[in-house]
Amino acid sequence: MSGLISLLVVMILVGGCVSLTPTEQRGADEVRAMADELARVYKVRRIAVLIGDNVEGVGGTYRHGLFTITTSMLTSRYRDEIVAHELAHYLLDHDRPLAGTLALDWQREQELRELDANAKSVEVLIRVRGLPEDEALRRVYDYLLAWNRLVVARRAVIPWGHRPPCEEIGELLGRFPQYRGWSAALECARRERGPDQVGKSGGGSDGASRANSLPG
Repeated sequence: MSGLISLLVVMILVGGCVSLTPTEQRGADEVRAMADELARVYKVRRIAVLIGDNVEGVGGTYRHGLFTITTSMLTSRYRDEIVAHELAHYLLDHDRPLAGTLALDWQREQELRELDANAKSVEVLIRVRGLPEDEALRRVYDYLLAWNRLVVARRAVIPWGHRPPCEEIGELLGRFPQYRGWSAALECARRERGPDQVGKSGGGSDGASRANSLPG
């Protein structure tokens, strides 16, 4: 199986399996460059990048040392935030098995992994993309807020292992108290929230990290 995966990755990297428009190809090149720069900056092994639409409604996944991004995300305004989130899972060694013995334990542990990946993605945007910290935080916030609005509009579900996006946003902003002067007033910042601000958990069936499809 590993040999087959390696072959598929090589075929994708040389453009043998996926037909991309020039704009998509430029996006793919930029994603691979971002992954390569992450390996250089963090001094870790280069991660394989696979491009394809294997899971409907999912923008990106990281599993078993392989980062997959869907074709539509190559031109999304949230592309770099999705890439940073999945690469954060890689840096945080989220391939290791979940430690719990019950399904509820696995859910809670995966939720913590997703929260850590959200925060780590801010660092990735800083170190790999060269963004100031406050801009990196704003961009991750915008990405999560777009996901929350899709959930509220019932155009997306919350994958297994994620908390409702409004909760993820509040937790993320809470890790950066130095920006509370402007972040406290943001939608989904930690404070009293109405029931219409967040959807209920649902969907998904495994522990893979999933970035929901978002507006391009």
